[in-house]
Amino acid sequence: MTAVLRAEGLSKRFGGLKANDNVSLSLQKGQILGLIGPNGAGKATCFSMLAGSIPPTSGRVFLEDEETGRWTFVHHPFTGPIEGHEDLIETDPGAALSQHYDLIWNGWELGSGSIRIHRQEIQERVFRAMGMSDEEARAKFGWFLDALRMGAPPHGGFALGIERFVALFAGESNIREVIAFPKTASGSDPLTGAPAPTTQERLDELGISLNTPKA
Repeated sequence: MTAVLRAEGLSKRFGGLKANDNVSLSLQKGQILGLIGPNGAGKATCFSMLAGSIPPTSGRVFLEDEETGRWTFVHHPFTGPIEGHEDLIETDPGAALSQHYDLIWNGWELGSGSIRIHRQEIQERVFRAMGMSDEEARAKFGWFLDALRMGAPPHGGFALGIERFVALFAGESNIREVIAFPKTASGSDPLTGAPAPTTQERLDELGISLNTPKA
């Protein structure tokens, strides 16, 4: 779930944040941070609740692939479903909700995270819902399923993109303006010169063959 909040007090401290800007924050995450009360009402002085907003695919475990018609993951295939939705994973995948969270500020994704699956049988259900046989899942993720079977504790995380905060506070429209050594659109690295040419000997050592496109 997502809550839309209005910034008030922060606008005085950060020039890039205006008093009428909206901040989208999951209800669960907002309660953890102390910004939203148990009943969904805003409680911090720098935020006030505007409205609850749940986009059509927000919080879903799966999204139907338009090309293949198969179910694929919305966040990642290891995102834990909310309690009580475990059985929906295979019986009604489109209705299963997950424990993943995003912090959005005026269209900028500032942070993202999730509670992970920590039970082997739940992870196997997710793989099956995605069209993966038990044999294929065992071949690709057997080591992971074994780790879950041995007793992984409940776990999760949430990561913030600090460079995105800095870009917004600085009034920049592109995070590359606040990154010391940004990558180019082609994926090359101006600092190290990567990707750099290599030798046929190194390619042979790694078992890599190159197919040069015809002119």
